[in-house]
Amino acid sequence: MYYVGIDAHKEMCQTTVMNENGRVVERRKVPTRLADLKEFFKKYRGSKAVLESSTVWEFVYETVPGEGVEVVLANPSQVKAISQARIKTDKVDSETLAHLLRADLIPEAYIAPPEIWILPVSSSG
Repeated sequence: MYYVGIDAHKEMCQTTVMNENGRVVERRKVPTRLADLKEFFKKYRGSKAVLESSTVWEFVYETVPGEGVEVVLANPSQVKAISQARIKTDKVDSETLAHLLRADLIPEAYIAPPEIWILPVSSSG
């Protein structure tokens, strides 16, 4: 099994793929587009992936499982508390996420059911 850490952004996702022994087997930037994500994750069917809740998490979270990869959504504030990285780059973040996933230490974020996502926002007052 492989463990994939994804640092997702609007235009690009930095990925780190790690094997069961913790060795990095691939590190790659993947455009945050449907075709590119599908192509990248084809070779990692049966693996697990993790990304932090961010502005683009829904798109990535919904795309990756279609390629046979289990996805976990991490709570970013709790991941930060666990990792305490002094150097913060996309590569470091994706590798940290992969390590935490491999060690089963991901603090998961709550995901509301999809039917809640589409409810209109009401303003009070």
